[in-house]
Amino acid sequence: MAKGARGVGGTGLASIHKQSGRPHYFAAFSVWDPATDERSQVFWSTRTANKRKAQRIADSWERAAKAARKIKRVPAMNAKAERAMIARGVEQILRAAGLA
Repeated sequence: MAKGARGVGGTGLASIHKQSGRPHYFAAFSVWDPATDERSQVFWSTRTANKRKAQRIADSWERAAKAARKIKRVPAMNAKAERAMIARGVEQILRAAGLA
């Protein structure tokens, strides 16, 4: 594996890593598994070679994962509010990737 770059241009929520021989950064962050009621670490490609964009994408994914856990604990949240929260997360990811 290669070096991690924690908090590069971001909030330090997630870390990014560059694997040797791969052009893109990978994001490492935690997601909540409701089936086991535990957190687990995931490692996803950001599909960008830009370090700052990769960190923003990784931070956005972790924020979305944390928000999703809160949704499960707030039974009063309706489907419309859930869709709005997901749309905001997708918009953040697209902006970070320079696609919006």
